[in-house]
Amino acid sequence: KWFIPFLLLLASCAEEHIHQDGADIFPQAGLNRLLPTVAVTVAMPLLEMNEIHGTTALWPGSHRDETRVSAEIGDEPLVREGSCVLWDYRLRHCGTPNRSA
Repeated sequence: KWFIPFLLLLASCAEEHIHQDGADIFPQAGLNRLLPTVAVTVAMPLLEMNEIHGTTALWPGSHRDETRVSAEIGDEPLVREGSCVLWDYRLRHCGTPNRSA
């Protein structure tokens, strides 16, 4: 029952800013976009990620090329509760608005 108040706080949330989940490992060398995946973000939704509850917009390829992030919305996968979504921690993404009451 501890999660019910937490979920109520998330209702009617605005869109999150576009970001990556971690800092570059070698910022001075400029190698970060060439390196293989060294960390992965894991999302396991307790509620379905959809157009009502919100989802995570992803910009495929942005972990290699930052110019792939545009003003247009990224891919917005629909993910069933209890499923799992994985992406490279460098991938640009953002949470979409929660439109539920």
